[in-house]
Amino acid sequence: MRTASSRPPVALVVPALAVSVAVGYAIASPDPTYQLLAVSIVGLGGLVAAVQHPSLGLAVGAALPLTAQALSMATLPYFGIALLSLVILRTWPDAPRAGHQAALLVAAFGALSVAFGLLLAPPVPGRISVILAVGYATALGVAAALTRISTAWFAAVIVALGVWISLAAWRTPELSANRTLAVLGENANGVGMFAGVGVVSALVLFKERSVPIRLLALAGAVACLVGVYVSGSRGAAVVCFVGVAVLVFGRLLRDTTVGGAIRAIGVLLAVAAVSYELVGWFGDVTGRVARGADVNLTARSESLSYAVEVGLQKPLSGVGLTRLSEVSRLDLSSGVGLRAHNAYAGVFAELGVVGLVPLLLLCALAVVRARQRSSQALALVAAVLSAGISLEWWGAGQTGPLALLVLGWAVGQRHPAAPPAPGAARTPGPGARRRRVRGISG
Repeated sequence: MRTASSRPPVALVVPALAVSVAVGYAIASPDPTYQLLAVSIVGLGGLVAAVQHPSLGLAVGAALPLTAQALSMATLPYFGIALLSLVILRTWPDAPRAGHQAALLVAAFGALSVAFGLLLAPPVPGRISVILAVGYATALGVAAALTRISTAWFAAVIVALGVWISLAAWRTPELSANRTLAVLGENANGVGMFAGVGVVSALVLFKERSVPIRLLALAGAVACLVGVYVSGSRGAAVVCFVGVAVLVFGRLLRDTTVGGAIRAIGVLLAVAAVSYELVGWFGDVTGRVARGADVNLTARSESLSYAVEVGLQKPLSGVGLTRLSEVSRLDLSSGVGLRAHNAYAGVFAELGVVGLVPLLLLCALAVVRARQRSSQALALVAAVLSAGISLEWWGAGQTGPLALLVLGWAVGQRHPAAPPAPGAARTPGPGARRRRVRGISG
């Protein structure tokens, strides 16, 4: 049974689309009057949505980081944190125990990141912006853990984000030659993560029975695939493949028997082997191999090894959030000057076990509870976790909020009760007992 907080009523869909078109036009327009109108609509609508329908407030909060980049408004994320705080206060009393646990775990990860990675570590350039990025991601993850929202509606939100950044990348042809060029605040790898997770979310949405929703999902998948191709991100191609594999073999991966576990391991090994070949094929198709992608792979391998080495040297608290590239650049034995390009190794190097343990616990719980819920939820989690293998999404940018949005939602949602076994006796409900009494008395 759906509630007002799990999915907004159909009556709100058409006004929401109309407002989206108006806001999109205002954002694209250079006229400051239209941009002020866009901010006013988003602000007022977000506050009303947070109170009446927290799932809509969560959607607005998820879109605000990209909106802030599109409008070049550095103050908009502060409003977003206030909006998400309102969603948290609105949903906390009615959230299930799993939601409270997930919210506290996400909050602990964010607080430890700020305390040990920024406040107690040597200063880094742009410390305030990093604190803001971590704080926003944490607030978004906590709100997602507490808000009751259906898988389809949640996937639709992520598809919208993926389509938005994919179209922006498509209109930036220079991105293929200059992968550090910022598109809505993200480089090519960040664009690839949004687009790749967007493809998987569109396929999740395609499983809905409604034909119009399926057509919209198909259009979203195509747009996000364009973003994956334009970004040239091999990690994004792997994200798409992993998500599709989980959707195809979802029932097998969710099998709790010993035989099912053995078959699931075989599927995972096959997925890993194919993903390795997919990286080379995608590099050929996008022309990255011809432009020297092999050198890039070597540098990434060296940066990953160096991150693990740094983490082992300072295993407790790391070198400080976003400081790995500077430490590597100043180290004569390394000189790579890059971050780890791996979310897990990067957290270990920059935050130590203080940050790595809650992150791994969050990821593990997300897999377990998504596996209990549905193949679609498991595919969304697998997409984000596989993105972390080749992309360091924690600490800056919009990829951190996207990752915690999915992980917080997966851990916090109450999974449906298992269906009764075939032949099992069912407890008659009150209606059945009333009918029986009426039949006897008659």
